[in-house]
Amino acid sequence: MIPTLIGISFITYSLVRLSSDNYSRNMSENMSEQTAAGRNSAVYKEEMKLFGLDKPIPIGYLNWIKKAAVLDFGNSRKDGRKVTQRIVEVLPNTIMLNLYSVFLIYIFSVCAGLYLAVKRGTKIDQISSVVFFIIYSIPTFWLALTMLTFFAGGEYLNLFPLEGIITSGFEEKSVIERFFNIAWHLTLPAVSLSIGEIIFLTQFIRSNTLEVLNKQFIISARAKGLPEKRVIFVHAFRNSMIPLVTMIGMLIPSLFGGSVIIESIYSLPGLGMMVFEAFLSRDLPVIMAITMFSAVLTLLGILFSDILYSVVNPKIRVS
Repeated sequence: MIPTLIGISFITYSLVRLSSDNYSRNMSENMSEQTAAGRNSAVYKEEMKLFGLDKPIPIGYLNWIKKAAVLDFGNSRKDGRKVTQRIVEVLPNTIMLNLYSVFLIYIFSVCAGLYLAVKRGTKIDQISSVVFFIIYSIPTFWLALTMLTFFAGGEYLNLFPLEGIITSGFEEKSVIERFFNIAWHLTLPAVSLSIGEIIFLTQFIRSNTLEVLNKQFIISARAKGLPEKRVIFVHAFRNSMIPLVTMIGMLIPSLFGGSVIIESIYSLPGLGMMVFEAFLSRDLPVIMAITMFSAVLTLLGILFSDILYSVVNPKIRVS
């Protein structure tokens, strides 16, 4: 993980440094003399110090990585606040959205995957394959906008809020009411974010379950007269989970990437919205910090997946 993270950080630093240098110089040329001599000059000097624009790339990288190691990513161009402080403020919202999405993904995909495996070759299996293919082909942003139009705002069905993560008077509610209030706000974004993963994992679980059902130990279990539910949910599902575990590690980073679009559409104050605004305003310190956060999250996800794989597969522990 460490050499990979160093490689990612060095490549990202090199690209962002070039972009920061050119953008800061263009800013100085395009803005008025008074502004360029004031705030813009201060931004340029601050980023020159942060990214080491006056030093060779290797030296500048070493200086920057020392600061990044202690979570010092400089100040945001948007409001001059610490980047780390801004991330800490919105990170819980993104975590809640992703956890809600993971919950929906595994609940629906496991149930649907097992059910379709049992109903293999039936009309329900054939129709669901066509429907899943169509839905999976729909772009995420279009699906999110469609759901927002039909299920929020009052034009068709006013079932969910248009934006935000809490309603007014949130502080006066009880703990349970707060929980359901946040869940109510996050339902549409979580469904929009997870629908593609639900379909993919449903088909993945169906295929793996069908493969396991053809194994010799399943045939032996049925020959012994075990109930079909026990054969499916105990013997078949437990063994089909081994490949499924490897998907968990990559799921959360994938959801985090998709949340950039979803949080922007639903106006949720999270990391996705922050990185979207940062790209529009060329807020390079924020972009750099969130890029490194995504890299660390992806690497930790892969590590977590490897650990879980060794837990569910005894052969890995023995080797």
